[in-house]
Amino acid sequence: SDDASGARTDEGSVVFATVRDLQVEGYVPPYLTFCVGITVDLNCSSANGSFIALGELSKTNANTGTSQYSGATNDPGGFSTSMSGTTMTSGTNIIPPMSTPQSSTPGTSQFGVNLRANSNPSVGQNRTGSGSSTARPDYNSPNVFKFASQVISNSNLPTNFNRFTVSYLVNVSNAQPPGVYSATLTYIAVAAF
Repeated sequence: SDDASGARTDEGSVVFATVRDLQVEGYVPPYLTFCVGITVDLNCSSANGSFIALGELSKTNANTGTSQYSGATNDPGGFSTSMSGTTMTSGTNIIPPMSTPQSSTPGTSQFGVNLRANSNPSVGQNRTGSGSSTARPDYNSPNVFKFASQVISNSNLPTNFNRFTVSYLVNVSNAQPPGVYSATLTYIAVAAF
């Protein structure tokens, strides 16, 4: 009413902004973690050793050894691991690489690797870890070996750690020339980012 004695009524309201917007921001950097050694921890917290001694090469039994590598990335396209190097040599003499996937044949000169647990000969382990990296088909069959400078495992997605055990196989024939045979191999991890 005109004299404020009637019933109370609301006719409108006024709102004032008293606080600015608050923004929260963070940054996730791209990463690729990779390690190589005779033995490595799954998360690459340690890597030990760089020399594989195969001993006296036998004409009747396969000589074997192992090394390991592990890796992870947040790259949307994942990452690949390549092996690069040459077959075992002693001066100008070579132990022929297994250029196609083959079984171990004692008495035949051959050099190859794979990424699986094998029973013939008994060497290696299957991959471990919760990531999505897998061995390429030529290196992913038990008891079958190959050697070439190429991609040996990869993931097409961001991946947690996977640890691979590389099994090395050497056989020699009766005609293999004497000498100290060696090979130097390099493992390379590549992500696109």
